[in-house]
Amino acid sequence: MFGCDNNVTVNDTTVVIDEQSQPAVDTTTRIRVVNETDSAVVVWLSLGATNGCLQNIGQVPFITDSVAPLKGYFILAPHDSTIDYAPDSMGYNGEFSFDTVALTCAIPRYPFGINIFEFIVNISNAPYPNPQETVEISCVDGANCIISGKFLGGENWNASSMYPKVDSIWNKGIHNNSGQIGVFPFGCDDCTKSVNPPCGKNDKDKQKYPICTVQRNAIGSGGGIIRVAYKGSFQILK
Repeated sequence: MFGCDNNVTVNDTTVVIDEQSQPAVDTTTRIRVVNETDSAVVVWLSLGATNGCLQNIGQVPFITDSVAPLKGYFILAPHDSTIDYAPDSMGYNGEFSFDTVALTCAIPRYPFGINIFEFIVNISNAPYPNPQETVEISCVDGANCIISGKFLGGENWNASSMYPKVDSIWNKGIHNNSGQIGVFPFGCDDCTKSVNPPCGKNDKDKQKYPICTVQRNAIGSGGGIIRVAYKGSFQILK
């Protein structure tokens, strides 16, 4: 018989459940980076200079080389992954780019520019109302590769009321991201329009609806893994 106390009966024996002894729910959101290709790739991480968030790249356990306090990289072997990571007792804010540090606009080596995976998580102590964990793939400056993000465990993510439960995002080529949830299209720094992007205005691929950012409440809604996967560059994908 079920009641409102903390006791249950198992095989006619009353078992007392001590609430203090129950494991706490882990609401820390961790990030895993995966290389899904047959070749090693250089992965760059640039941290944000955000109050309450990690601002020392040397504390990220898989970073092997740092070029600045907020910027470093490592080589990820084929079909390998990092640990599931988040800093202790701090927020985690930054961006991942693949094969190169994030660049502004195209250069000869990257004629289609560079895309990045941006995130901010574990900010329940942020000094403003209703903080949100957010992730997105930005192709505002271009796209050199395909990046995907999968949300494993934890509370649901959403992309506006139109998409209340988002479990994955990914980008396409530089001019084919309209309609892609969680992706800022090329030139569209305001998602549905081009306001002042660094490489010049271009709204040919703009989103029809504000679905570029995927988010959830940071307070009481964290946990789980964000799986960021490098799926290959457009130079080698057929």
